[in-house]
Amino acid sequence: MRRRLVLLTVLVLVLVTLAGCSSPRTVAMDPVPNDSELAERATDEVEELQGESKRLAIGAINGSNPTASGVMPPFEPKQPYAYDGEYYNITWTVEDNEDNLQYRLKIDSSPNNTTGDRIAYEDLPIVDQRALSVLAGDSLPDELNDEGGNLGVISIYNATERQQSMLVPQAEYDLVTVDGRIFQVTNDGSESVTGNTYRYNATRIASSASGMAEVLESKYMFTLSDLSSDEQEIVEDAIDNRHEESGSASDAFNSLVERFRSQDSIDPQTGDEYLVSYEGKRYWVYLDTTTSW
Repeated sequence: MRRRLVLLTVLVLVLVTLAGCSSPRTVAMDPVPNDSELAERATDEVEELQGESKRLAIGAINGSNPTASGVMPPFEPKQPYAYDGEYYNITWTVEDNEDNLQYRLKIDSSPNNTTGDRIAYEDLPIVDQRALSVLAGDSLPDELNDEGGNLGVISIYNATERQQSMLVPQAEYDLVTVDGRIFQVTNDGSESVTGNTYRYNATRIASSASGMAEVLESKYMFTLSDLSSDEQEIVEDAIDNRHEESGSASDAFNSLVERFRSQDSIDPQTGDEYLVSYEGKRYWVYLDTTTSW
């Protein structure tokens, strides 16, 4: 009996500890009276993209229908993008292409010999800029710091891209310069891979922030009305602060969640963000119904 009592005591302590580690369910409602703020919340900025993603986004918006090769899409837009004050949906289509080669390129940031033929990074063909995009960011990887080092990168070229390239299959230049620094790029071998060519396109959604806000309202916004007193109390608390419920959620909280879940989320990836109108004002709603340990 004594041993059983000890085991029960330990079990109770474990349950108490776990219960204390759960995170509360929450709902927050942020006012978004300004159209520019609403458009900014619902979109990403093309200018904040880096390397290959930025190239593909700008090319799609400019109508050049850029392509990239790989086993997976190198750029997967999750929501609309803002560019020069306008707003776009960026999508891609898959074009099967079996004739792909994956090259291993070695970058040496402190080459022993710098007398070979050289070319500036920005003068390389787009396909090679893509392969060496690590050289184009605001900061180089630690492996290529000022003290020197080596870095291996892998890039896939289809048949057309191999014809355009100055790096593969035979390098036309030994050295690549970036902002005064000299890098040696060496083809370290290749292998055949099964992959695709991805072609990117863009469709303009709106030509201004107010136009984007109008699109968002027509597609996502719904009105919170006919609330019970308990539901209204939760909503008011969510506006002033952030409403939290620990343990089992109240019936009022659950009924509000059902209201939200029956509508289209403004963030389909998470399903936890909504646009609502409440008492004549517009709000961005953040919903968290999960608990963690």
